Amino acid sequence: MGQTVCLIPARRGSKRLPRKATAPFHGRELAAWTFDFVLSCPQFGKIVLSTDDPAVEAMAPATMTRLARPAQFADDQATLYQVIKHVIEDLPLASDDIVALTPVTAPLRKREDLDHALQAFHDHDGSRTVLTVCANPHPPHLLWTRDEDGSLKQIVDRAAYGTRKQAFAQTYFWNDAFLIDSAANFLAPGRDLYGPDPVGVVMPRERSVPIDHPFDLWLASHLFDPSNARKEPA
Repeated sequence: MGQTVCLIPARRGSKRLPRKATAPFHGRELAAWTFDFVLSCPQFGKIVLSTDDPAVEAMAPATMTRLARPAQFADDQATLYQVIKHVIEDLPLASDDIVALTPVTAPLRKREDLDHALQAFHDHDGSRTVLTVCANPHPPHLLWTRDEDGSLKQIVDRAAYGTRKQAFAQTYFWNDAFLIDSAANFLAPGRDLYGPDPVGVVMPRERSVPIDHPFDLWLASHLFDPSNARKEPA
């Protein structure tokens, strides 16, 4: 395997939480906490910031590689996979480099979560995508979609409505902390963000608050201990 490359995506535009990366968080911009975290991780041989936001670029430490994000990868239609592919091809990265996507929206992550994720990646010989996940507290048969007129439709077959919660297999969601794969795998034909056979590394709920709405920011702020964040082992 090549070097482990940390990729930090930080888009300026965000409709649900405007200017998310620079939102106030414990007296600093939200992105600053992720910058501190990744700089404290010796696992990373290279740190790349992909952004279209001059404010985020200005606050990034000088040791980070900055890569301007083209407009077509910075609007509401752009995907994280497109950003990853652009970084791999534009720098470029070696095919055997390991890319660890590390969004600024998961400030509750810890070093042990990165260790576990990288260990899982190597345990599978670098052949499968690894992502950090959290147990979903809501069984799928209790989830609904809602039409404009207020009508509700269940996600799963209505026959399951009377089924006990305990009868359903546990579901999980990606918590934004890490998503890891090789550059070669990311560039494989037909690839999407998660790959064909991903592996999940489970993180606890108290470290799994992906920030996408103002309430998420509030909740993460109450769970976050800045003194602990500054004590991550060197």
